[in-house]
Amino acid sequence: MVERPISEKLRAKIDESKLLSTELGQLVNSLRFSANTRNRLSGGCFDLAFEYHIGVIELVESRVAACAFALLRILYEAHIHGVWLQFVAGDDDLRNYQLSRTKPLDRMVRAISIHPTWKSTGYAEFQAYAKNILDDYVHAGFRAVSRRISADAIEQAHDVEQEIEALEFANVLSLMSTQQIVFMAGNAEIAASFEARALELLKRSRFTYTGKSKLVGQ
Repeated sequence: MVERPISEKLRAKIDESKLLSTELGQLVNSLRFSANTRNRLSGGCFDLAFEYHIGVIELVESRVAACAFALLRILYEAHIHGVWLQFVAGDDDLRNYQLSRTKPLDRMVRAISIHPTWKSTGYAEFQAYAKNILDDYVHAGFRAVSRRISADAIEQAHDVEQEIEALEFANVLSLMSTQQIVFMAGNAEIAASFEARALELLKRSRFTYTGKSKLVGQ
């Protein structure tokens, strides 16, 4: 593997992401909420998302960004499961989930997208991004392989902007997961502040819903 130094620009984004992860972790660890089955299951999914966020940061810092790109898909899936279990799933769904009989992710996203609370929040667009782009990184699709082919060698060939985008996407999903777990704890005002932060980060990030993302590999 070719040694790839961390640029100042990437180091700044890594440090920013670490600070965010620490902030969110400290907040979430201080929360209390009713320990019913729905909260336990959805909260567990959001907690997975927080750990995956840390994993993405550490993988980028360790210069194995292909693994970070693949982990983004799993981070996204943890978040979607958490939202679905908390706001959409019925009692039978909760029981089936505990028996490892859960709905396909596409069906979860469709159910979330038509839910009165969520129908205008863009989850269907997130799903298009995850399915059409991030799946390639999980399943060794062309976008993943194209990042191993340079002009004269088989080696890492992605650039700093793609690694920064991976960190930004992970940051957004971690903020969104924090929003949900704060809401579970009964503080709608603080939850709304995290929603605003996630939306602001989306506006200024390199990530887009449209398939024109720098992760595409064109």
